[in-house]
Amino acid sequence: MWHGEGRDRPAMRFSIIIPAKNEERVIGACLQHVADLDFPADDFEVILADNGSTDRTLEIFRSWSDRLNLSALERPGVSIAALRNAAAAISRGQLLGFLDADCLVPRNWLKDAADFLEAADAEIVGAHYRIPHDSTWIARCWFDDEHGNRAGEASYVPSGDLLVSRSTFNRIGGFDESLQTNEDYEFCQRAKRAGFSVHSFPQLEVIHLGTPQSISAFYRQQAWHGQHVLRVFVQNLPRVLNARPVFFALYTFLGLLVVLCGAIALVITGNAQLLVAAILFCLCGPFFLALRAAIQRRKLTIFVPSIFLYLLYGVARASCILQSLSGWNLTHRGAPGRMLNSPESRELRGTGSNSQ
Repeated sequence: MWHGEGRDRPAMRFSIIIPAKNEERVIGACLQHVADLDFPADDFEVILADNGSTDRTLEIFRSWSDRLNLSALERPGVSIAALRNAAAAISRGQLLGFLDADCLVPRNWLKDAADFLEAADAEIVGAHYRIPHDSTWIARCWFDDEHGNRAGEASYVPSGDLLVSRSTFNRIGGFDESLQTNEDYEFCQRAKRAGFSVHSFPQLEVIHLGTPQSISAFYRQQAWHGQHVLRVFVQNLPRVLNARPVFFALYTFLGLLVVLCGAIALVITGNAQLLVAAILFCLCGPFFLALRAAIQRRKLTIFVPSIFLYLLYGVARASCILQSLSGWNLTHRGAPGRMLNSPESRELRGTGSNSQ
């Protein structure tokens, strides 16, 4: 582990934790916004949890040591949840701010978060991402900037913009290290079951430079995010976490099977009725979801492109269902993943927790 000034300094107010792998294109902009925060520089630290970068990510990060209190640890090949837990274990902040390397924070991010966390009814705070101002039609159609972050209780906030006190984080048990994705939703749902509140605040919105701007990037992101959605769903039965994305993925998967059968029937019999019916069936879900989104956002211009994006979303998530069914034993749904304070997690990090 590299660190800027040693671990023997006293505790401070905030620790900002940034997991990263090959983020040389964005880490500099991320740190620039962190350095511009309206918050005393000696009252927060920045910890980079590196997942085995082979580019200049660490070099660029260390170049900011004259302006920020920096520390870096390297954990190649572990899940992003494990990266965040490992960094939390060596952090010295009373409050923890989890930030992604491709996110730009607003100037009052820490100051506002501290105020919210000190309120009686807010124990986990954050916000869903904002898209870059020069985003393409894909991002502008899919991500609802105008209505996505109403102040109040939320089902979850993304782990790229999540802030929580150290004591609350440790009591919840940290992120589930067995999950490659969906760890933020699982963490927040576990927190809510334990009696902790999750709140979204527009003041904490960060700009997500990683917002997909092309069709291929959108598909890859949805396929990546959907990897462990089914696992979280099955592990938490009879509670139905992730029910809507799982059911929509299953619906799309069934529709694609019927389309395949219709195509085979067309080749064999020359009758296209089954194929046409299957295509209409596949489009029904995206059609109504796109219509609902257009009405809710009062933007009819997004209706037609949203049909295509919902269909693409369903195909990506259906591919994840297929991969999960073929490569994961669903009968192990009761086995918990590694958490922050588990013996396996401490061995993986090579360090104990210094929780307060």
